[in-house]
Amino acid sequence: MKNSLLNYQFFKSYRLPLESNDKVFADIFSTTFNSGACRQIEIESINLSGLNFTSKSYFPHGEDVEIQIFTKRLFNNWDFTLKGKIVRSFISESKKGEIVYGVLLERQNKDSVLNYFLKDFLNRYSEFKLIQNIQMACSLSRNVEAGESVELFSLFNSIIQDFQNLTLENFLQDLQASFRCENYHLFLFNHSKNKLVSYRSSCEENLLKTEMINNIYMIYENGVISNLSFKENEKSINKTKTFLGYPVYNSKRNIVGVIALTNTLNGSSFSAFQESCIRLISQIISYHIKDFATNINFDISQKEIRSDLFIGQNRTSLEIKNSADLLRNVTKNIFILGEQGSRKHELANYLHETGKFKSDHIKQINFTTKEKIDEFFKNIDNNELFDKGTIIINEVGNLNHSQQIKLYDFLKNLNMRVISLSSKEIYFRVKNGEFSKKLYFFIADIYIHIPPLRNRKNDILEISDIILNEEQEKRGFAVSSFNEIATRNILEYNWPGNLTELRNEIKKSVIRSNGKETLEMNLKRHTSDYKAQKNKLLFNLLKSIVKHSDKSIDYKAHSETLNYYIRGKKSA
Repeated sequence: MKNSLLNYQFFKSYRLPLESNDKVFADIFSTTFNSGACRQIEIESINLSGLNFTSKSYFPHGEDVEIQIFTKRLFNNWDFTLKGKIVRSFISESKKGEIVYGVLLERQNKDSVLNYFLKDFLNRYSEFKLIQNIQMACSLSRNVEAGESVELFSLFNSIIQDFQNLTLENFLQDLQASFRCENYHLFLFNHSKNKLVSYRSSCEENLLKTEMINNIYMIYENGVISNLSFKENEKSINKTKTFLGYPVYNSKRNIVGVIALTNTLNGSSFSAFQESCIRLISQIISYHIKDFATNINFDISQKEIRSDLFIGQNRTSLEIKNSADLLRNVTKNIFILGEQGSRKHELANYLHETGKFKSDHIKQINFTTKEKIDEFFKNIDNNELFDKGTIIINEVGNLNHSQQIKLYDFLKNLNMRVISLSSKEIYFRVKNGEFSKKLYFFIADIYIHIPPLRNRKNDILEISDIILNEEQEKRGFAVSSFNEIATRNILEYNWPGNLTELRNEIKKSVIRSNGKETLEMNLKRHTSDYKAQKNKLLFNLLKSIVKHSDKSIDYKAHSETLNYYIRGKKSA
């Protein structure tokens, strides 16, 4: 985060360009690695906070340096030293074989030598050149010149690396230091409440409960930037003295929230440069929540069926809902794959009860236990059959080969749509000859996979908030939200029971709270005391694969894939 903002700051800020006829020279000394002096540098541009120089020598990022600047003129020569840190680099487009480095200088006071040097430097400008540079320095926009493509690529690369490597939580925490302010606030629109809610914040005070609420909604509704500063005697604005806010978008460029920063450390209002920075910050946040409220359109005129599968405006829920609406009228057989607790049965019922089969019969066949399997095949000839309707088969993957053949013979002559549910992948078993190919291709004309909840980190907090509100309203409790610890637990927990476990845990949390504002989530984490002593990188990689793997996918498929790459690694 800090690297990309520094890169952006160097790119956007205006520095006085130095030319060869200015006769300004520099030597550079490393204070980190004791690499000595390098006299092959040329300062390209400079201001009070930083400078760019070119050199054929290599300087790593983070290296502390001293730069001795001196002039060679007949009169009024300068000779002084600046301290700073190397924070950026890119290949020079105009000078072959040289690299452009950016140095962030130590903070300068009003009486610094650099301040007087720059004043003297400006005094040597012609009137035309002075006016031209002042106009560029005062401009809020930054025109990209034809020869700046490499620098621009370096900036984009720095930004991309930062926000891909950082979680949204860590990214937001860096904002306070980067913008030199006390607090950050991220608000997102909650569709179940039909209002903005505080999604992340570095302080306990919720700005939506202060008189700042009108300003925040103004940003959200009109898509504008807001930069405010309040006097000490304005008592109506609580603890907020300075405020900078900008809208946040999703992948479809719909405004879904507001990012706000409050209270600069020096008490002054946010600068024009910080206004341009918060636009960049908004785009980075949009990357993390790009799937939020993408508003996939679907027809809601059919019978309304409540299901945790369809909760919220997140992309996964809407795509499942959209797919279900497209398939509810098809006559082809449908296979639904998902882990235990992923609400496959609710999806099957939705397909029947909202489509053209809703007035026809529905038959449930359950293969979850050996007793139920034996009972079905014992009475298979006595099963009640219908001319039209839907058969829902639960856990078809539990059948042995002879039972699979009998089921195929039973189903093939029926004039009913078959919806099969399974918590284990079957296609891999078909390839290995462990599952009847005829039965599989009969029941799987259409294939739907419901992803596990632990792989939906962008969705889970929205789903949790909606379930929480429902459970509180059922019991007549005042609507409250999860505290910071509960939110972190929800995000970090593995959720082996998926949506079913999530609702059960939230229900227990609401019951324990008994209407109190504080809500806790007592989630039992499965931890191991074992720590790998060797190959820690591989161990952590495998641990991550196991944690996030989809348990509905056959473990043999995972094993075969892993062995394939291991064999490839050994033969390389």
